[in-house]
Amino acid sequence: MSTCYIPKTPDELGQALSRLTGHSLILAGGTDLVLRLRSKHLEPDVLLSLSDVPELREIEITPERASIGAMATMAQVNQAVDGLPDLQALADAAGGVSAGEFGGGDALLLTQDIGGTQYVTRIYVSGGYLMELFSAADSEMSPEDGEKLMAAQALSASLSEGLLELSVTPEDGRPVELTLSLRSGEGAGT
Repeated sequence: MSTCYIPKTPDELGQALSRLTGHSLILAGGTDLVLRLRSKHLEPDVLLSLSDVPELREIEITPERASIGAMATMAQVNQAVDGLPDLQALADAAGGVSAGEFGGGDALLLTQDIGGTQYVTRIYVSGGYLMELFSAADSEMSPEDGEKLMAAQALSASLSEGLLELSVTPEDGRPVELTLSLRSGEGAGT
């Protein structure tokens, strides 16, 4: 990489955008992009970071419209729409991913509100299988109640500062790892 632009204002951003080529990359909070750059899978000629343009994080909600900046975190969206019933779907989506425990091991938890009832999809390992279980959040369920997805030895799930890290170990014993930046900031579950 030969050039990196980190604009501070919308005008500077416009100037930097005009300098991009077909081999340029835009960094907008993408942890996966940073990891790929470090491992040399990507070699852009120009890198443009959007992190220092405060206007891209702004959220404005009026009776006529809602405007959410491209760099606003899900935690900021959740806080901005709190108590606004017309925008409850945004708040629900903002807090819907977490890592926790189920059946004595790590689990990926995906929550959603359907008709005023909280539901959770649990992804976990039990009895030698990666399992999925969808139920009301307050239901008493056991690991055996889930559906088998694939043979697996282990699942590791963690979420910290908006970075979700998953590792699934299939039958062959070689872990498959995934790291996602949820951009949910301080509102992320643990």
